[in-house]
Amino acid sequence: MATTHPARHRTARLAVALVVLLGAGALLSSCAERVDDPDLTAHPPSWMKAVDPDFHGAYVAARATASCRTCHGEDLQGDDRAPSCSKCHDGPGGHPTGWAEPDAHGAAVIADGTAGCIPCHGEDFSGGWSGVSCFDCHAGVSGHPEGWAAGDQHGANVRANSATACALCHGADFQGGTSGRSCFECHDGPGGHPVDWATQPEHGAFVVANGSGSCVACHGADYLGGWSAVSCYQCHDGPNGNHPEGWAAGDRHGAEVRANSAAACTSCHGADYLGADSGVGCF
Repeated sequence: MATTHPARHRTARLAVALVVLLGAGALLSSCAERVDDPDLTAHPPSWMKAVDPDFHGAYVAARATASCRTCHGEDLQGDDRAPSCSKCHDGPGGHPTGWAEPDAHGAAVIADGTAGCIPCHGEDFSGGWSGVSCFDCHAGVSGHPEGWAAGDQHGANVRANSATACALCHGADFQGGTSGRSCFECHDGPGGHPVDWATQPEHGAFVVANGSGSCVACHGADYLGGWSAVSCYQCHDGPNGNHPEGWAAGDRHGAEVRANSAAACTSCHGADYLGADSGVGCF
């Protein structure tokens, strides 16, 4: 019976071990090179698609940022191999830079719905894991900031920035668009005034009570139109006369009084008709 020398067994085992070690070394070297490869990504292909289950926002919402810090650093500012999260995100909130502007997140919601908001802010938008409620800025599900219905809020915004942002939700014709809410439920046409504003008890009483400062904002300091391009003098007879043109004729204001009483006269001329705020007595 043939016998094998023990030394040969040891030599064979050493050879096998050497091959394994060399292979492992090559594998580790390859891994190191791949980690240093700037074109290598550890993320799945759909990492940047907000509507995909592999979206990185959904991943962070479910697991926080611990694994992100492995490559992007404890401060998430990145290094020469991993970019800074701040290149896209505006602070720890995770939103892209400029996200607070209506034409950013507002337009995104119109295009994609609120599904992307829910993973962080919760099904009820009251904060979720982010701890930041959408209602910190928005007054209810309409999406407007708190107090937006007041004229000095949305009216001032439109004067400063035009109605482009309104059209995003309410449509180019302001009849509702994706919001389903027509601006004309409150406003009397594209001029922006409340419904029935043209009647004297509406805008006349408002001016008597509050002055014409808000008129100036749209119609200009000279009331000739301003950015609205509608002159107050299309209806009113001169800067000191809130009456329509030709009002002094008896068949104008006299007929009005006969038809509707003199109650409207008192709003400017006073209960005694001696002038009051208008400074012009009926007598």
